[in-house]
Amino acid sequence: MESLVNSVIAIVLALVVFLVIKKWLNREPAELTPLPSLGFSPKLYDVETAPKHAVVIRIENDDETPIEFVACVIRDYFNFDIESAFEMMWQVHTEGAGDIRAASREDAQKLIDRIHEVAETRGFPLRCGFRDS
Repeated sequence: MESLVNSVIAIVLALVVFLVIKKWLNREPAELTPLPSLGFSPKLYDVETAPKHAVVIRIENDDETPIEFVACVIRDYFNFDIESAFEMMWQVHTEGAGDIRAASREDAQKLIDRIHEVAETRGFPLRCGFRDS
């Protein structure tokens, strides 16, 4: 009986997630307004293929920053298409944090500082950091 209840709960949760994703992807583009320019062009790498000198940039989840804003950060500042940005945002949201891209330590710090600045101007507590790859 308990396994049946767990199965039903899992199915309902999967359905809710599907409906949220579907609704989000069908939003008007105005709700996903592009963010201000970074002011520089960081050299970004995929986390899996980053050179050894690179650091991995992470975004941390919080309960106040809207998921749309996080997806826009990932899309505009880390060069993801919108579908991949949403998938990455969902990982951050469900796992508490996510490795987004890798960059040199200098580029990573500049990128993180800019993200924090843009988030703060909008009143969001979004936090990022980096770790050695």
